[in-house]
Amino acid sequence: MKAAPVQASADSSRSALGSERDGIDQTVSQIDEVLNLAQEWRQAAPEQILNTLSETLARILRLTLVYAVIDDAGGAREVELFHADAIRDSFFRAHRFADLFAPWLDSSISPATGSFPDPVDASGLRIAAIHLGMNRRLGTLIAASQRIDYPTAKEMVVLRVAVNQASAALAEQVHFGERRHAAAEFEARMSNRAAQLIRANRELKGVRDELTAELGAMEDLHELSTRQRRLSDMPSAINDALDSVMELQSASAGAVQLYEPNLKGLLMVAYRSLSPEFLSRFTFVRDGDPAWGRILGTRSRVIVEDANGPENFAPYQQIAIAAGFRSLQATPLVGHRGNVAGVFSTYFREVHRPSDFELCMTDLYCRYITEMVDRKRAEEERSKLASIVENSADFIGIASLDGRALFLNPAGRSMVGLGKGAPLPEGIVSYLSAKDAERVSSEIWPAVERCGYWAGETSLRNFQTGDVIPVLQHIFFLTESPSGVRLALATVCRDIRERRHAEREADEIRQELSRASRFMSLGEISTSIAHEINQPLAAIAANGAACMRWLHREVPDIGEARASLERIIRDANRAGDVIQRVRAFATKGALTRSLLSVNEITSEVLFLTHNELERESVTLRTQLADNLPVVAADRVELQQVVMNLVINAIESMRAVVDRQRVLLIKSTREPSSMIEVSVCDNGNGIPAEQRGRLFETFFTTKPQGLGLGLSISRRIVEALGGRIAATENPDHGLTLSFTLPIASPAS
Repeated sequence: MKAAPVQASADSSRSALGSERDGIDQTVSQIDEVLNLAQEWRQAAPEQILNTLSETLARILRLTLVYAVIDDAGGAREVELFHADAIRDSFFRAHRFADLFAPWLDSSISPATGSFPDPVDASGLRIAAIHLGMNRRLGTLIAASQRIDYPTAKEMVVLRVAVNQASAALAEQVHFGERRHAAAEFEARMSNRAAQLIRANRELKGVRDELTAELGAMEDLHELSTRQRRLSDMPSAINDALDSVMELQSASAGAVQLYEPNLKGLLMVAYRSLSPEFLSRFTFVRDGDPAWGRILGTRSRVIVEDANGPENFAPYQQIAIAAGFRSLQATPLVGHRGNVAGVFSTYFREVHRPSDFELCMTDLYCRYITEMVDRKRAEEERSKLASIVENSADFIGIASLDGRALFLNPAGRSMVGLGKGAPLPEGIVSYLSAKDAERVSSEIWPAVERCGYWAGETSLRNFQTGDVIPVLQHIFFLTESPSGVRLALATVCRDIRERRHAEREADEIRQELSRASRFMSLGEISTSIAHEINQPLAAIAANGAACMRWLHREVPDIGEARASLERIIRDANRAGDVIQRVRAFATKGALTRSLLSVNEITSEVLFLTHNELERESVTLRTQLADNLPVVAADRVELQQVVMNLVINAIESMRAVVDRQRVLLIKSTREPSSMIEVSVCDNGNGIPAEQRGRLFETFFTTKPQGLGLGLSISRRIVEALGGRIAATENPDHGLTLSFTLPIASPAS
């Protein structure tokens, strides 16, 4: 009874064991089929490998869909394959595979499982995802089924084996492709290198020919420069250069023109194969001529490849055609200062343009000619300068920057008592007098360092006699152009002893004229002066007689006598004061500036001219401002200025008979720190055309006048830093006024 259940259990175990064995056999069979795919995948493309793998797995594992993708090294989709029935194929292709399978494509876990909604029916899809690749990730395989138990362990084994086989095949294909690509690249590089070598060989041959030609041209230039160093004349050197450039460019004709500053134009100094008509037009070209205006203006080369063109060489097209030229090039000769020293031109009978090398060599020849021209002209300038320095009557010296004397011209040697061959005292300070030697460190040298020059009056000393020589001295730096680097110190001194003597003589003459003018002024008011003196003298005589009478009484009246004597003393002092003022006005003496009040000076002049005003029936009015600042002037000179203006005003009113004669004298302070004194009359004035000459020497409107008073007044006022002027009054007469600067505290 108990044996039956045991037998049933054994049968069940054998049945399960048999099913397990069948499953294992099936799995082994599936693995064998997958392993056999390796034979088909040899030299197969990645697309073919994925397609075979997908079909095989879908068949043996009864899969619903298979999706496989291969990425390149940058992560982009290189191969993408989807295997499913038609319904699912259309659905999945309508959506992005990358979005639908993103959780498994982006996952770093492999293998990975999961589920996905089936778009065909309500059941879900079970997914198994395994990454493709051996050493690096090549892509991903996603296999899905509707079976609930998918994927089983055996199915995962089959999937892994299949993925490993496919990965090995893909890796081999990648490696083979890389080798094939590398071989193709190598072959391409070798082909390119061979082509480059061929081209380089051809270029080297061309370069060799060019270098040979260039070397020949350079040898010609070197030979020319060597030969020209032995030539003493510049024309021969220019002609040789012209021949060399024409040969280099294969030119039909050529010319060299140099700029002549004195003529203000280009002068042809060398030419080859040019017609008389051409020479008549271009032998001399003035500034502004359009022929070479473009070159002179831009300092750049001009090339005309075809003179028959509508815009090229248009002004001289007929001349060029008549001369048989079609092309030309003109290169400016530009000096080191940027100046155009000339033009080097070549001409061709066919349409032509010189090569870059030929133009480069032409530039070298032009540079050589330019340097030669600049050097020649510099030598001429130096020769002229040396001649000027040697023959100059001024002291001209050159010293080093630290003050050591290096050169002194003959006039300078003679001025300071040095013989022709005598050694120069080294220190430049030793050439100055003792009083000016101290100014070098305190005044002169700081100014030279700050401004680059100094000019003023100094005095030199004669080394033999010790005499002091007053000079006008100009000290400046000799600099290198255009850098401005200081090279040496130069000085030019002009002996002003004769000028000083002439100035002293002229000053003495001016003082004599001024004194003569004062005497003339005194002569004009002599009646007034005599009246001023006669009055106190008559009073003295009367008081003297009265005093005698008081003393000769029986009883002398001492009190009255004393009063008479006091009046005598008062009148004597009054007469003495008049004489003293007249004498001071006329005395010859040295000019001495002092601080003076213009109101006080005006009052002194009016005292001397008081009777003259009364005699001429002139009414005097004064408007002298109070508390005016003082001015710095010589008392006698300032008196002379005021007196000249007053006398001129009195004389200008002598012809007035129809109105009262009025003289108005005013003093005011101007806003510009000046004091103004004006003398206004109501005479008949002078014509406008003569007013501008009123202060000229020897100009006068008086029949007996000499024309000195007002001109001397102008000289005195201007020497004091002021100005004098004449203006017409609105009604009658003229106003003569002068201004003087207010004295500074230092004065």
